[in-house]
Amino acid sequence: MYIWTVPPQTNVPKDYQILFSATYHPKTQKVYYIGGSYYNSTSDSLYNSFLTYARTFNTVNGIWSRESIEGDAPSQREQHTTTLR
Repeated sequence: MYIWTVPPQTNVPKDYQILFSATYHPKTQKVYYIGGSYYNSTSDSLYNSFLTYARTFNTVNGIWSRESIEGDAPSQREQHTTTLR
């Protein structure tokens, strides 16, 4: 029998993202959340996310972080896909 559990998490984002893509990278064991929009509860506003960074979740240690993406960034996107190469 399998039971869903929520692992302990560190640095949990205070805002939340919508309309993003999520890609799991088996080598780093992280989920990369890219693009979309995010809601900031402090300002009660919705913002587009730039594709120059990705919010990440490390599935091994439960740490959320933000990582820069190198190269020429495409325009902002919502409801898109990403491909791991």
